[in-house]
Amino acid sequence: GWEGEVMLRVLVSETGDVRNVFIERSSTHAILDAAALRSVRRWRFHPSRIGATAVEGEVLVPLRFELRDY
Repeated sequence: GWEGEVMLRVLVSETGDVRNVFIERSSTHAILDAAALRSVRRWRFHPSRIGATAVEGEVLVPLRFELRDY
């Protein structure tokens, strides 16, 4: 029955790989925070660019855990 939103700060390499992930704002549930970290560490991103050159960058990623009745 847990819900919440985790805000993650993700350091993305020039190749789009996740270099590091930090919790910017916790959901207040450690299990949700851990699930968000595990998930985002496996993602691939389009890297930031300066002109045509890919560069390392940061992005904020909100992850919402929400229960719904279907």
